[in-house]
Amino acid sequence: MNVDLAMEFEEERSQSSDEAYAAVGRALTFATRLEAHCRVMAMMPAVKERFQKCRQTSEDEDQAIASVTAEYWYERRFRHHTRDVSQNYRLPENVKDMVGRGLKARNELVHELTVGLPEAIRTDAGRNEVLHHLAVLVEQLAEADRIVALLIHLENGDPLPSSERYESHIARAVAWVCEVED
Repeated sequence: MNVDLAMEFEEERSQSSDEAYAAVGRALTFATRLEAHCRVMAMMPAVKERFQKCRQTSEDEDQAIASVTAEYWYERRFRHHTRDVSQNYRLPENVKDMVGRGLKARNELVHELTVGLPEAIRTDAGRNEVLHHLAVLVEQLAEADRIVALLIHLENGDPLPSSERYESHIARAVAWVCEVED
């Protein structure tokens, strides 16, 4: 019996494994950004009470965040900014589902993606599959992030990002995380 087995981990490094681990690290950084934005939104005076009520009736905090974001998106904030925002941005239709998918992607990234990662990235095909899946997760994270970030801007009365930055947010996030230099 090998008593050292519990202390074993993948120590071999290569350019391709470093690229994959770097992409996972950047994705985790982006997931942390979404988490921080959700926490800020949940603490905003206009949202805090509704979030706490929703949390009492929801199964979990993520579901409460998605519900409150959707409510705030459709009913509260945008009724005062509908013209300005709708003229400059293509707005999503189902905010609750998008934020819910983003938070689910965050959970998958944080809790599941790295299980088995050393084996998966040993081959080019495995590494490409991991990066493709990572791109899907980051796309979902970025969709949720831009919704929550826009609401924070509106609530704080901050200048809104340009429509180009808003529209390119998802593609820029995926590129930042997943594009590796040859």
